[in-house]
Amino acid sequence: MPSAESLTPARSAGMQLYQHDSAFTFRFVLRGALEQPWTAELEQAWITAASILQGKELVVDVTGLTGMDQDGLKLLSTMRNRGARLITGSTRDATITGANRLPLAKAALLVVAAVSLTVAISLSCTAYSTALGTRGGPENTGEAVPNLRHSLAKDTRGGSSERMTSPACGAECVVERARASICLIQGSYVFRNRETGNVLRRADWVLDGDDSVLESSFSGTGFLISPDGRILTNRHIAQPWWKDADAQQIVAAGHRPAVKRLVAYFPGRTTPYSLTHIRTSTQVDLAVVRTGERRSLPVPLRIDGQEAVKPGRQVLMLGYPAGISAVLGRSGTAKLEGIPGFLTFTDQQVSQALAMRSLIEPFVSVGYLSNVSRDVLTISAMTSDGSSGSPVLNEHGRVIAIHFASLTHVAGGSLAVPARLALELVGSE
Repeated sequence: MPSAESLTPARSAGMQLYQHDSAFTFRFVLRGALEQPWTAELEQAWITAASILQGKELVVDVTGLTGMDQDGLKLLSTMRNRGARLITGSTRDATITGANRLPLAKAALLVVAAVSLTVAISLSCTAYSTALGTRGGPENTGEAVPNLRHSLAKDTRGGSSERMTSPACGAECVVERARASICLIQGSYVFRNRETGNVLRRADWVLDGDDSVLESSFSGTGFLISPDGRILTNRHIAQPWWKDADAQQIVAAGHRPAVKRLVAYFPGRTTPYSLTHIRTSTQVDLAVVRTGERRSLPVPLRIDGQEAVKPGRQVLMLGYPAGISAVLGRSGTAKLEGIPGFLTFTDQQVSQALAMRSLIEPFVSVGYLSNVSRDVLTISAMTSDGSSGSPVLNEHGRVIAIHFASLTHVAGGSLAVPARLALELVGSE
């Protein structure tokens, strides 16, 4: 069984790709010069593999690269930003059988009947490119590979959940790397009659109400915190009746609330992920939900409960203020008006249409910590309904707080739960 290291083709032989699918990882091993047209072929192989990862980590071994052009470097940077872990140097599980040795042009054929996947690729991570010494793109391809290996040697964690911890990663880079992990949560809930167990109808509760089901819709923000599909959000998102005055009147009358629908839309994913509630905090406005679907989940964000937060520190908040309405307003209705029946779409149908076109993206707010206490952080950042559950990120891309409310009559006054309390909830499962 030849090892990957012993199969380094000559430059003239073209780029070679070795693929290895194990229980926990899907590995690409690159050998030769990563230049066009091989860059385009690698990109296609990556997109194809991404559709069947099912929670596995994607690893790219660049030990055997002999050179690469600007497009090759950009592609590797993008793959890393999207969660792939780039490594250099031999590892024990890099041994690959000859049957797995394929010309790169045929790499996509390895996956049979794969589901097509749309990947929204952005190449704007300037800070990461600068770390590789390639601002504006490398003129000398001979320097690109050594610079890449030097960068990976300093960051042995590659594209793992800690990949945003480099002090050189500025705001633009933090947003680019975190955005895919931040989801728009949507749902609705109903009430069960305390005597019959039937779904409560408007006529049962509202004066002059009709026979339609008494149902409330809601939306908020959440973010992935583990590879097994756990998502952190607010309790008033996971249990939207919790602090709703009207809903509490119905609960006080003895009727039981029940979630009818709870889903998450992640950027770049064309269909929603179904969610189930796992745990809520009894102390603060936090909850953990989970998706049982492992298809192409993004890289989890890291929660930093040890961060020494002080007033005056600049932070980023990413979320979905105003829910799907703001996303639609930013995208413009022109992109959807050609769909038959669009004007009569429900919020659920609008969300699905936006997701299919890769138009669901979090909004970014920049603010400063203005007050710090044990249980609450006050942040001067613009928020609104729908921002609940948004992660507050420091300059390293780590979550230091979770937004849960806004100060009334104070523009840009956001209240957030410190990350330390989030870790207590997550650790108590």
